[in-house]
Amino acid sequence: MSSQTLLLDDSTRKLVEIRRSSGKKEWVTKETLAELNKQRHIRQAALRAKNDKFLAQKKSKKTNWIAISIWLNAFLLIALLVSLVP
Repeated sequence: MSSQTLLLDDSTRKLVEIRRSSGKKEWVTKETLAELNKQRHIRQAALRAKNDKFLAQKKSKKTNWIAISIWLNAFLLIALLVSLVP
């Protein structure tokens, strides 16, 4: 009888209650939970990489517009200075 009790205790210690995004509660083993966490981390890393790539592209375009703006302002300043000289 003690061996059965020991098996039950081991199996209940390995179970963890989780709540899904839908709000449903489930009992899963620690190994399953570790696998679910690993999958979640992989998805989050992929999303971060995609977001970083998007931000890098967006930043380079913004830098180009700033450079164009600086050049145009320089030309306007030169034109203003030339028009002021008698």
